[in-house]
Amino acid sequence: MSSDNDQTAPSDDRCEDLLELFAGDNEPLWTLLRSAPVSIWMVDMQRIVRFVEGSVHRRLGWPSERLIGRPVLDIFPDLAYFEDTIKKLKVGKEATITSKVNDLVLESRIAWSRSRDGEINGVVGVTSDITQKTRFQSALSNEKQRMAVTLSSVADAVVATDAHGRIIQMNPVAQQLTHWSEAEAIGQRIEDVVRFADEKNRLTSNNPVHSIVTKQIEGPVTDAETLLVSRNGDETLVSSHCSVIRSSEGELIGTLLVFRDISRQRVLEEELRRIEKLESVGLLAGGIAHDFNNLLTSVLGNVSLAKRRASKDEFISDRLDEAEKAIHRAKELTNQLLTFSRGGAPITTTTSVQPLLEEATEFALSGSACRSDFQFGEGLWPVEVDEGQITQVIQNLVLNAVQAMPGGGTVGIRAENLCGNQDDVPLMPGRYVKISVSDEGVGIPEEHLDYVFDPYYTTKERGTGLGLTTTYSIIRRHGGHVSVESEQNRGTTFHVYLPASEKRITAQLKPLTEGRAFSGRA
Repeated sequence: MSSDNDQTAPSDDRCEDLLELFAGDNEPLWTLLRSAPVSIWMVDMQRIVRFVEGSVHRRLGWPSERLIGRPVLDIFPDLAYFEDTIKKLKVGKEATITSKVNDLVLESRIAWSRSRDGEINGVVGVTSDITQKTRFQSALSNEKQRMAVTLSSVADAVVATDAHGRIIQMNPVAQQLTHWSEAEAIGQRIEDVVRFADEKNRLTSNNPVHSIVTKQIEGPVTDAETLLVSRNGDETLVSSHCSVIRSSEGELIGTLLVFRDISRQRVLEEELRRIEKLESVGLLAGGIAHDFNNLLTSVLGNVSLAKRRASKDEFISDRLDEAEKAIHRAKELTNQLLTFSRGGAPITTTTSVQPLLEEATEFALSGSACRSDFQFGEGLWPVEVDEGQITQVIQNLVLNAVQAMPGGGTVGIRAENLCGNQDDVPLMPGRYVKISVSDEGVGIPEEHLDYVFDPYYTTKERGTGLGLTTTYSIIRRHGGHVSVESEQNRGTTFHVYLPASEKRITAQLKPLTEGRAFSGRA
């Protein structure tokens, strides 16, 4: 075809007059025209039908002789926009007109007709019956719309592909997790949009859709837990399932990949694992801690009596002093066991966390090379806690921070109000006071983070492995949660969540010297 600006006459083989082309008694040509699935027509410059042949107009019940010689708008009054289309028709180009006649939907492709000398002498067109095509497209559009509504209500991420593994549809959850919009993703290879990686080594793992479309696997494919790497590099722990879509003849026509975010499920599983460990230790502690404490009291009494008799013998006196110190350390250990055993239930009062945090922190920092940095949000809500146990928690966390900075540093203490579950931790919706204790130490290696609250797990030479376990147990018994985040050589932060109380503050803090102080190793 000519360009938009080409006003010159076309070559002779394209500018023959249509009427002359079909003049005569060329019976094979006329037979071909009458049986064609389209209608070919021409109108002159006065918009009078000069020629029409084919099957579409006959399907409407109009023989050719009934149409020839009549104005086109008399035949099709609904084509009032026909003249506007003709005016917009560019030289050397085609235009398309869609119209509905009776119950048929017709599509006409029109272009200028030229005589042998290159003069425009009318408009030529080819009309097709697209009724079935339109109905099919409408049904397909409705089905896609119903499918989109269905997928948008599904809580899992869903991505549909064609037989070649290219995306044809994805629901909002999939868009959110992959950071790809559906418009951007359609037509892309699924492995370029939904990228999976091994959780341990972060190496790219094979997308199950790719395995299916390349016939490496017949399907369906259910993967274990894996990492989904989004467009901007975010990682989400997911489980996935890929199903095969086949035609009624059994031919592969597409796949359906479904995956869900199981990050919170993993957190809950880890929480349950810790609780089960605590309960097993609690059963042991509940059975022996009280009796063991009584025995230690008896031993301590006898050692004290022996010291009186051996006061003149320096060697024996020194040994008894060491024995007495060991007994006190053993009593501290049994007290920790009792804290998270069944006998360690908190006795709560309504209080403010700010003075409690200040006093417990300063007491724990006394004699160390570290300093404190307090930051409290405005209008901190009161909490209903066992002051002695929460003091023990804060001191445990502050002592951990001090031990992580042997050369000195700053221990950050933060407290703020938290509505709902903004930090995505395993807590019921509600109001909480969030306490954060951070240090500037060496940090905790990533491989140890999942075990810091486990009983008897410690990386310290003189640690008992019960300090953080006790902390975890105390906070859980208060209906709260404790978590940790750490970056090596950057420091560690422990977050404590305590339910806010609707009651008025009634407790008056006692000085730490009256028995609320505690010192222990995590």
